[in-house]
Amino acid sequence: MFPLSFSFIDALIPHYTCFNKGIFIIGVNMKISLKEAFLQENVGGVDLYVRALIGSIATIALAMDLVETYPWNWITALIALVGLFTAMTRHCTPYSFIRYSTVRK
Repeated sequence: MFPLSFSFIDALIPHYTCFNKGIFIIGVNMKISLKEAFLQENVGGVDLYVRALIGSIATIALAMDLVETYPWNWITALIALVGLFTAMTRHCTPYSFIRYSTVRK
């Protein structure tokens, strides 16, 4: 058996946020700036239209009272809010954490 070195153990431990320097340290050797995590546009193309369409359909379903039962109306409202908000801002925070973008460059 080989003993585990300190650097190997340190690489396995996930690191967390450090707001005073403006850097997110999410996982092993992955640094994201605050601007990139919360402001960079990363939603575009078909993804943008699908989010807007799903958010609009969920809003219409809530306005027409098509969703009546207790947990489903809150879930539909959350889907509408997230869909419309991410379509209007063209930003999806989980996309920035995994460094994925649907915007054409």
